[in-house]
Amino acid sequence: MNITSYVNNDSQFQLFHGKMSIQFDYSIVNADEKIYKYLGCNSGRPFTTLVHPDDLPAFYECVERLDEGTQYLTLRFFSIDEKYRFLYVIMNKGKDSIDMEIVDIANNHKKFDMLRDGAFKNKKFMNYSDNIYFEYFYDSRTINIFEYVNDRGIVLFNRNIDVLYNEIVNSRSYTKKQKQGFGLLYDSLTEGKDNLSLSLDGSIFGIAKCMLDIKGGIIYKYGKRLLFAAVVNKTEYEQAEESEDRYYKSSHAIDLATGVYNKRAISELAVDILSSLDGKRHYVMMIDIDDFKNVNDTYGHMTGDEVIVKTAELFKRYVGERGYVGRFGGDEFFVITDNIADEESLTYMLKTIRKNLSWDCRDIVPDFEITTSIGVACYPEAGKTYDELLMIADKCLYLAKTKGKNRYIIYRPELHGDIENIKSNKMVALNNFYEDNYQLCSIAMSVMSDIRDPNVSVEWCIDRIRQEFGIDGVAIYQGKDFIRTISAGEYPAPLTDAAFLNDSTKDALFDMNGVLCVNKLLSIKEKWEDIYQKLEAQGNVNLFITKEDSIAVSYDLFSRFRKWSNVERGLLMMIGKALIKKLADISE
Repeated sequence: MNITSYVNNDSQFQLFHGKMSIQFDYSIVNADEKIYKYLGCNSGRPFTTLVHPDDLPAFYECVERLDEGTQYLTLRFFSIDEKYRFLYVIMNKGKDSIDMEIVDIANNHKKFDMLRDGAFKNKKFMNYSDNIYFEYFYDSRTINIFEYVNDRGIVLFNRNIDVLYNEIVNSRSYTKKQKQGFGLLYDSLTEGKDNLSLSLDGSIFGIAKCMLDIKGGIIYKYGKRLLFAAVVNKTEYEQAEESEDRYYKSSHAIDLATGVYNKRAISELAVDILSSLDGKRHYVMMIDIDDFKNVNDTYGHMTGDEVIVKTAELFKRYVGERGYVGRFGGDEFFVITDNIADEESLTYMLKTIRKNLSWDCRDIVPDFEITTSIGVACYPEAGKTYDELLMIADKCLYLAKTKGKNRYIIYRPELHGDIENIKSNKMVALNNFYEDNYQLCSIAMSVMSDIRDPNVSVEWCIDRIRQEFGIDGVAIYQGKDFIRTISAGEYPAPLTDAAFLNDSTKDALFDMNGVLCVNKLLSIKEKWEDIYQKLEAQGNVNLFITKEDSIAVSYDLFSRFRKWSNVERGLLMMIGKALIKKLADISE
């Protein structure tokens, strides 16, 4: 078909290339930030509701043939501006998902031209540089060192790192210092450390009479480590001196466990960035893994270390060239950005990280959902010094924890009080979910749209509610005895029924809207001991129930205390009422 008009007029919301994973119920569970930005609030809908109806048969056919290998198809895909775009899709069957690469076939040539031109430019820079270049390929475990001469790459060294390691360790030709230096390089490369800065004797690689200062980092492809790339500066022996005037530029600046900057390095780097007066907006973020002690207590400290490493890797991947990541210690991280222009771009990045973290950690801790709480302060609006912004971000992190965790809070004076209040620990804790009530309402509207859609199942809807609102479990009870019929989430000891909901003596529990909100389970123990015992046995810390006639929707929390805000209560009530109506319509 002739799509000239479509290409010429399609200048907004393009998706040149993206990657996503969907479960076999077609819900989107993992995606690039570009995908989430392209879809907007539609990212919560099942994948099949976003594909043009005429293209669904081809999609289903590919799903059925995934066991045969990679499947390829073209389809029209819905976007944030409610238009269909022509996409090329590469599908593979993952461990417990359908993994897809998505390419905009109409406009991808623009991206190709841009990348090709950039590659030509970089090669020209390399041609006139005195530096040499270092690569380590993770799949083949091969080191490659080369230089550019007269527009051609000349290989200086190419060996398997394991073979080289055995030769050096078992040889008497190398000094203790040379062996130690190469051992550090070996450990850093094979363990996937990023932002590496090392100085090694060039004779290890057959480059005599010079020290090689190697500085580089990891390049990712579709979320996986592809290669480590570095620029190498040669220094003659007699000129080799430690001349670094900044700690964060030294070989000691990297946290060896995670490959991100250590606390001293990221702090000094942040001070320099904020003192540079570069005219840019910078976001300072404090990050903490939620309930990390429970991970260590349940799975052990070695597994906890794996979670920390995976979290650091994910932040490095999605922050990318837009900022710097550091580890303050334990499960606490720090990020400062220098290439994110506005809050919208920031929130897309944070949304991507929040949605993908638990998915990426599912094989490490299969029965535990890994989430983070994030506090954010913006330079220069929130503050102009490192200490000031760190304090505000840390207070916002604390607020994110108290609001139920698994969320980010961006400081705004009109919401959280002025800086003087924060300094005196009088930060205003307004009742909002993601810190921005508008964003929470937008999510709720999207969920309501799914509930009203006859093609979207109740099971899928309640699981989305659980994820979007940070709830441990959602359960549906129906009939005279309120028998449990549907649920989402891992219940420690699920109730088979909630018959107490039909007890007229318990009507005082519910308000005039048919809502029961229990912020602290202990608060009902004295008056309603029987209900308390049942809910405690189920594992509840607190809960929120919406009831109408013979149907009830229960939102349950097991692992943490949370005070339901007025905004949350109102939105969850409306969502519960919509679910009840959907269930009533189905039963008819």
